[in-house]
Amino acid sequence: MSQTEDDRAMPLARFLTEVMTLLTDQPDADEILVERVKFLRFAEAEGRFDDVLAVLSSH
Repeated sequence: MSQTEDDRAMPLARFLTEVMTLLTDQPDADEILVERVKFLRFAEAEGRFDDVLAVLSSH
């Protein structure tokens, strides 16, 4: 996604390793989330939406 030079981007090899581990451990999962994305995925449910939006807007 044009982020190979972005220090904030998750390295592809690490992403693939984590996803493959999750798929192996949870073959029937409805959703696969790497740890790094959970702060976004659950922001609204955990009452952190405004904080996450502020973090994303500052970059």
